[in-house]
Amino acid sequence: MLLYFYIIDHKESLSNLFEISLKKSVIILSILILVNLIQVFLTKIFIEFLIDDKAKFSEAFIFNNSSTLLNYLPFSFGTIFKAHILKKIKNVDYMGFISVSIFDLLLSFFFGSILSFLSLINLDLFTFNQNFIYTLFFGTISIITGLLIYLGRISYRFNEKKIIGKFFNYYLEIFDKFDNNSKMMIYPAILIFCRTILIAYIYYFCFQLKSIDINISAAIIVSTITSMLMIVNITPAALGIREGMIGFIAVVSGFGFNVGLVASALYRAYQIIVHLSFGLPSLFYMKYKRML
Repeated sequence: MLLYFYIIDHKESLSNLFEISLKKSVIILSILILVNLIQVFLTKIFIEFLIDDKAKFSEAFIFNNSSTLLNYLPFSFGTIFKAHILKKIKNVDYMGFISVSIFDLLLSFFFGSILSFLSLINLDLFTFNQNFIYTLFFGTISIITGLLIYLGRISYRFNEKKIIGKFFNYYLEIFDKFDNNSKMMIYPAILIFCRTILIAYIYYFCFQLKSIDINISAAIIVSTITSMLMIVNITPAALGIREGMIGFIAVVSGFGFNVGLVASALYRAYQIIVHLSFGLPSLFYMKYKRML
């Protein structure tokens, strides 16, 4: 709501939102498509891991893109939809779905925080105190996520009389299976690392569309912070939350709130184009094949 009033009060200064370069727009859309395909491959790998059998790329494409589009509905509806469809069609256990989703999230946070930590060491973007706080924050996150990923190696199991104990045991078993299968551990790690870098480049080009020449290190930091915010999905697809946060980061970095808001809005606009282009055909196909 506050973001809405800000846009109304500053609509003239935000009018150059649509003054964009066609060449850079094509680059951003191309990178977003690559990110989408990486996510499809991750979905395929995780399905194969959970059902212990081969999965078709086309199925993973449909499952991933339909659920991504539906995440624009409240309460992460797309994620719930994806869990339900995988259970119905591929017999993927809900606990398994939650566990691999946590694994994806932890790897994303781990790589993002490591890259951000390394970027901050030689990056003169913030004041000394801000630099120290951000470095400490990302360093702590990388250590915590690294330890959580390592938990799969422990042999301890919780009391299964309570649902939380049963969930943690399932979580540890899933991670133990990942740890014992080098292919299943390395491939997702490489894909998630590439996805982290590509998303940072999207932010990099979105800021350049506003004639702000930030470096890729700053884009990695913005990308990591906003990806962490996606876990707090209060609004549909974190609408308004991400825009406000990037505006705040832009202010702290000395660029101004308008710059961050416009860059984030551009990212959102390109993202919606890709999600609609892939998501709607996927939903129509599922309806046609009576998969819903």
